Order: sequence, then C-alpha cells, then structure tokens
Amino acid sequence: MTIIVIEGPSPFYSYPDEKSFFDRLEAIRSVQKVEGRGRKLEIKIRPPISEVGLRELLSVLTRYDVRDLSSLQRLANSRNRCWFENPEMYWHQAVFGRHRAG
Repeated sequence: MTIIVIEGPSPFYSYPDEKSFFDRLEAIRSVQKVEGRGRKLEIKIRPPISEVGLRELLSVLTRYDVRDLSSLQRLANSRNRCWFENPEMYWHQAVFGRHRAG
C-alpha cells in the first residue's frame, strides 16, 4: 500500500461539497481509504494505480485546489512515467515543480 499525504483542499462551501470531494476520491478503484489528520489528508492507495485512477486523482485534487501534489511523485512507475511526468500537463508544476524529481 502507498500512503499519500496532502495538505487538505480549500475550504468546502457546504456539506454536499465536502461529501462530493470524499465520494469522488473513494470512488477511485485503487483508493482504499481517505482519512483526515488535522489539515492533512492521508490517502491510502493499493498499487499499482491505473492510468484512469491516477488521472481521476489528479483531477479531483486539482478541482478542489490542492496546490502541493508533490507526494504523488511516489505513484510514478515505468507504465505511467511518459505521460505522468510530461511537463506539458496541467498537473506537472504541482506534482514535480519546475524540474522533474530525480
């Protein structure tokens, strides 16, 4: 299991908004559990995460304005590296910063 820890999203605007965020995360097949730890979220992922699952994870976290996605670097592998680490993608800055992590 891979555990990703992120800073929580921007404030939710309503209970249904918060529920939608957690429902979307928990709907990703590889996501085993999502737990709040203060302002941080711990997302437990059963590897390997599929391309669809990783793209949905990126989408949800970006939609809810989670800015530092650097912990997602741990999800890079030989099957997804060519598209996941592509500097042209909208998530690249949030995940890898200006330069690809070593």
